[in-house]
Amino acid sequence: MKNYAIHIKNICSAFLCVTRLAEELKGRVATLMDLASIRAHDLISHFSWRTPLTPHSILVFGKHNGKRLIVVAHHLGPLTSKKRILEWAESASEKQGSDGLPSVSRTEFLNLINGNYGPVSIIPFDEYRDTFPSHLFGEPIEYKNAARDPLLAALFGPDTRKFLDSHYTFSSYYAMRNRKSEIAQKRILQLEIKDRNGVNLFSEKQCDFPDEPTILFLRLGGVSRYADHELGIMTTIETVHDLSQGTVVVCNDTKEEVVELSIDPLDEIGDGLIANRKSIPISFFALMRRRDKLFTQYPKEKTIDTNEPMYLVRTHEKIGDVVDLIVHTHCSPFLRYTLNDIIKVAPEGSNAYELCGEPKQVGADLIVPVQFFNITVTTKFRIPRKEEILNRPFLLLWINRGIIEKNGDGK
Repeated sequence: MKNYAIHIKNICSAFLCVTRLAEELKGRVATLMDLASIRAHDLISHFSWRTPLTPHSILVFGKHNGKRLIVVAHHLGPLTSKKRILEWAESASEKQGSDGLPSVSRTEFLNLINGNYGPVSIIPFDEYRDTFPSHLFGEPIEYKNAARDPLLAALFGPDTRKFLDSHYTFSSYYAMRNRKSEIAQKRILQLEIKDRNGVNLFSEKQCDFPDEPTILFLRLGGVSRYADHELGIMTTIETVHDLSQGTVVVCNDTKEEVVELSIDPLDEIGDGLIANRKSIPISFFALMRRRDKLFTQYPKEKTIDTNEPMYLVRTHEKIGDVVDLIVHTHCSPFLRYTLNDIIKVAPEGSNAYELCGEPKQVGADLIVPVQFFNITVTTKFRIPRKEEILNRPFLLLWINRGIIEKNGDGK
């Protein structure tokens, strides 16, 4: 069975969704070890190499018995729930440098290094810094040095050598074909350990080791091709401190490639996808166009449009000419207006509207062109919201059944 990737604009939601999907497919959420193994068996032109991926692995810095430690875990350690992950992400965000990194308690760190959350690899920080300072400082890592680096071995797992060999083969070929320097052929990796402002924690001039135990998510970058004569193809392993977005993989077989799944319900709409069991009263419909079709939107959330399709419009008829809607911006970057604002300017016989054309700024207000319609919809079925799809694996599988069947995984 192929491995399946999902890109979601929230790492929390991504991990929760992929965890449910992995249970459905009897797979697992891919760790950095899994991703290294997948790349070792895959072609560099494929998705697994081209796309930055967020693994189910963490990098931890902390002190114990007077020693500074680097800990690698291929699980989320004490971040065992969405609530705990959000607490972690918000901690110390107002501070600078290592003091501003998201931290956990000393008790949680002790439980982590004792293996209470699952297996971990522990590397003495000072020994590592003395042996591989340039790796820690974010400088390009050569193949021969990567092969003996204990931190990379802990991150990439049992297939470390296969992954490095594959990378070196691709990098060497690219460098020779593009007449790069000999050293460019050897440089394959880069490790970037940064604070929230994108500044390296460790360099020749400073060692900003966190005072409190710190957990960082990781991102395995897509391969980058450099124009610099001294650089060829490299992959960056970087720390992540926010939860804005991530591409997470369901690992079913590390010898298979990764296929991206869609969370767009319009890929398979039919009459709407799911039965509309719950009545949602709508007095006036907001419309949106997607893929040359007209849809009603889910009801407004206070003053902001949802921009999520709900019903497929069966018939529509324009009512009257375009009307100018005056919107008071109140210095907001979003277009805010209420349904009552719409109904006040709606012509008789209309039950829906579509914002059309670009808004024009007039003083502190926006003039928004609006076209009104009379429409009919079938409310027996509706299109699920993306949040529903993320929470219900069978919907995700249904939307992507064509992709799954194409890849030989259909039942």
